[in-house]
Amino acid sequence: MKLKQGDFIRIDWIDAVGAGGWTSHHKYEPPRIVTIGHYIKEDRQGIYTAPSIDRNDFEYVLGLDFIPKGCIKRVRRLK
Repeated sequence: MKLKQGDFIRIDWIDAVGAGGWTSHHKYEPPRIVTIGHYIKEDRQGIYTAPSIDRNDFEYVLGLDFIPKGCIKRVRRLK
């Protein structure tokens, strides 16, 4: 899927996590995360999103998230 800067997207991904102390590995699962935001850019390592953007030229964003490609399970464009 070809995304454009500013597209509103949903990313389903699995986050890295650790546990301190004694933990049963039978019940331990990594968290499944959903990120919804505006597509900013993508590089070899991952996808950048932001919840708020400057629509004039996309230079400024309020908040910036980076999700590594290896963690991403699905990306969908939203309307």
